[in-house]
Amino acid sequence: MILKDRAKMLNEYMLECLYQGTLVLKAFTRGAILWMGSLSNSVGEELKMN
Repeated sequence: MILKDRAKMLNEYMLECLYQGTLVLKAFTRGAILWMGSLSNSVGEELKMN
């Protein structure tokens, strides 16, 4: 009985961690894409200047 409850709790905890992890990963990826975009834009501006 107790073992089953503990397994259920662990399962929910792992799912929660997985969900939080994907949110962090999505935010990080979006940030990286935006950063790369602004970086390539500034490089493009530099090339246009010369």
